[in-house]
Amino acid sequence: VLEIASGGLVEGSTINGGTGHVDSGGSLTTTTIDNSAIVHVSAGATTSNLTLETFGTVVVSSGGTVYNTVISSGGGLGLAGTASGTIVNSGGVLEISSNGIAQDNTITSGGAIDADAGSVVGTTTVSSGGSLTVSSSAAISGVVTVANGGSATIWNDAGGTIDLVGDTNHGLTISGLENGGTVSTVISGYTGTGPGDSDSIDLVGVSPTGATYSYPSNDQVVVTLSNGNTITLNIEGVKTTGFALVSDGNGGSLAEVCFLAGSLISIPSGTIAVEKLAVGDNVTAYVDGTETVRQVTWAGQARCTVRPHLALDQAGYPVRILKNAISEGVPFKDMLITAEHCLFFDGKFVPARMLVNGRSIFYDTSITSYDYYHIETADHSVIMADGMLTESYLDTGNRRAFRQNNAVVSIPLSRDLSWDDAAAPLTVSREAVEPIYRQIEGRAKEQNCPVHSEAPSLTY
Repeated sequence: VLEIASGGLVEGSTINGGTGHVDSGGSLTTTTIDNSAIVHVSAGATTSNLTLETFGTVVVSSGGTVYNTVISSGGGLGLAGTASGTIVNSGGVLEISSNGIAQDNTITSGGAIDADAGSVVGTTTVSSGGSLTVSSSAAISGVVTVANGGSATIWNDAGGTIDLVGDTNHGLTISGLENGGTVSTVISGYTGTGPGDSDSIDLVGVSPTGATYSYPSNDQVVVTLSNGNTITLNIEGVKTTGFALVSDGNGGSLAEVCFLAGSLISIPSGTIAVEKLAVGDNVTAYVDGTETVRQVTWAGQARCTVRPHLALDQAGYPVRILKNAISEGVPFKDMLITAEHCLFFDGKFVPARMLVNGRSIFYDTSITSYDYYHIETADHSVIMADGMLTESYLDTGNRRAFRQNNAVVSIPLSRDLSWDDAAAPLTVSREAVEPIYRQIEGRAKEQNCPVHSEAPSLTY
């Protein structure tokens, strides 16, 4: 037994299987706690630079303070007082009990921090393989940075900020939203290219079926569930990235990026998001395979709300074309288009709906309402979106469905054009489309693309 009374100081020691008591006013520093040894730190006592190994344990009472503790190899720190600078390595556990406060923590692979109700977790870094669990009524104070491969499981009342590192980070799980509610935690770093290729947030017990979305601000999304309950999440930039719920396979939902308003149109200087194009801007068009510059004469935006009671090809779901579905780099990211929008193959326009194979091209049923955009040039054009040749707007009489949001708007006469006026012929015959369909389908199978939905059969 090592007893450190008030005014006592022990440093540079090893407690190997024994017991230590640090009384109020006592101090223990630069010491290894090993081989199931246990040290009790009383209120008013301090420790620093302790190393906990092989089930060595330190128990800190309320009012006790520990600095720069390293926990490894089955070691444990039970904290009802205050800790800062704690490193939790593989096999180590920091348990923060009620009234405990832990600041400036680092969790490496295999380490864990468990924050009980009434405790506070301060600024923390969770490395790949590390885990943080924050119970209901526990609080986050500061920023918790979760590396790709790390995990943070919190309740909706935790507060603080979670920063997701990388574009495919699946480490954040949020509980307490089965009946709706508000997530008080701010989520930053939420990025990606679309569902299946983005960060995701697991919402435990929340069904994605029939959910709809609205954006009160650029940094907030409100999800209305099928039962009418609402969930409010504070996600930095969510209105720009988009938001979609898909099943997590365990009765809950994964919140993923959807990027509907993000198709990148080729222009002479590079690319630009379609929603940023305005009348008078130049785009790159392709005439007989040769690049040329054409001016935008009209730009419109429309809103679609899916009718889920109808068949997939009639409900209004957007068609998702996965990255590299056509060939390597085509498209260069996931592409979302309406079902009737046409793609350009071998001198012909083919509606996207005719290429749906359920694998690399499918109806994205996670998106139930969305904005879509179109641009028109003086002559109907073949343009490039997301690296894929497609069509500009052809005014066949549906211009009224679109609105213009630009400061300068175009007021063109409705020309009621037909496909005879198009840059290339529209092709819907089975003889022409099926070889293209089979080639894309074969590529999807070679790449082991999962089945997202049953592919519709081709008919005359």
